[in-house]
Amino acid sequence: MKKYTDKFIGSNQIERVELIEDKTYLDKPKARVFYKNEHQEVYPEKALESIVTDEKSDDTELREKRVAPVVKELLVILAESELTMEDAAYAVMSKVKYSLDDSIARAAKLLWGKEVHEITLMDIDDVLKGRLVAGRIEK
Repeated sequence: MKKYTDKFIGSNQIERVELIEDKTYLDKPKARVFYKNEHQEVYPEKALESIVTDEKSDDTELREKRVAPVVKELLVILAESELTMEDAAYAVMSKVKYSLDDSIARAAKLLWGKEVHEITLMDIDDVLKGRLVAGRIEK
């Protein structure tokens, strides 16, 4: 994917981009981005279209580029569903938020072995030092 060579994602300059076998939830292609600083990230190919730029950008600009197409697609789905303004707000602010919060809580339970509200600063320190794996202290 040579069209991305020497461009940027945020402040990171791209060395190369390669499609990988892994797919998104909708069975769309994913790509591994190799940066000139030797860091790597994986993105859905579709996401690259909105976040790759010719110039460096800061984290705020990158965030805006990342969420803009998502917001646009959500609004199209809401409009196509003929929801009232009240139902559209309920769908996004309540149902989508609850779904995200629930997913985070379940992932935290798998990672930490406890509920989000039970995670301590010591737990965080153990994870950062590589001692806590799936809720168990490993020495």
